[in-house]
Amino acid sequence: MQVWVEYDSVAKHMNVTMAPLHTAKPDRPLLSLVYDLSSVTDENASIGFSASTSAVISTHFILGWSFKINGVAQGLNLSQLPKLPRVVPKKESKLLFIGLTIIPSVPFVISVL
Repeated sequence: MQVWVEYDSVAKHMNVTMAPLHTAKPDRPLLSLVYDLSSVTDENASIGFSASTSAVISTHFILGWSFKINGVAQGLNLSQLPKLPRVVPKKESKLLFIGLTIIPSVPFVISVL
């Protein structure tokens, strides 16, 4: 997904728009409100991201970020974003498991015989 968070500090207006990747920004924002953010932020502020899915375990990644003060943020080139990391562990090779358990025991069996 891609998300646009836009805030006009003069009009005290915030828009949040969301769309699937490779889709143009929709004309109508998902959330639009008038709120003076200066009442809840200091002159120096940090920007971050938080996500929750309640009791469902999930992982969220930010693959790109574009930020601009007093202007329009530059669009992201989606082809240059990093690939999503693997969140599911790779299946271990059964051949590797068998080889690592049987091969070391062969010299022992030969010496016993």
